[in-house]
Amino acid sequence: MERSVARRLAGIVAVSCVGLAGCSASKTTRVSSDGVVAAQSAPGAPAPSPCLPTDSPEMCRQRQEFPPGRPQSSSDVLLTRAQAQTLARQTIGAPNTARAQSAEMPYAEFVTRTHAARDVLIDVNRPIWVVTVHYQFEPAIPRPPIPGGNPQTPVIVQETTIAIDAVSHFVFDIAPGLNAFQR
Repeated sequence: MERSVARRLAGIVAVSCVGLAGCSASKTTRVSSDGVVAAQSAPGAPAPSPCLPTDSPEMCRQRQEFPPGRPQSSSDVLLTRAQAQTLARQTIGAPNTARAQSAEMPYAEFVTRTHAARDVLIDVNRPIWVVTVHYQFEPAIPRPPIPGGNPQTPVIVQETTIAIDAVSHFVFDIAPGLNAFQR
């Protein structure tokens, strides 16, 4: 774990390490007159590790392989509303004319709004796009045959909600039949 002490001096950028592994001058804290404003990596510093100090080696590997689990950097280009809606339509094979509702929100709001299970790899403040596409289609959901061997009637949904990481543009949740904007 890294400890740094920022001096409360307006307009000063300062870092003071207390002799712990991982503390380096590449990490800075910008200080304003009312206290610490933001911590950031210095230009040219290596990207921060997506792993938390409490992560097991397996959890660390999963964070590295899962784009929404990686830390957001100030140079990341966030997905726009139009891009998010286009990506959501393409994900389910809907035409570009299919109606879509969308909102950018923190991951925690998406979990609350949709009652989705929280993925511990994703930071609760991670910016994501939630897009509901109004398009009738048959999702590829495996459906076992009913007793007697007859196949079940295919499920046709009228709308699908797709969650997209605004930073990595990675689609990480698809919920056929869910309208995240219905009250």
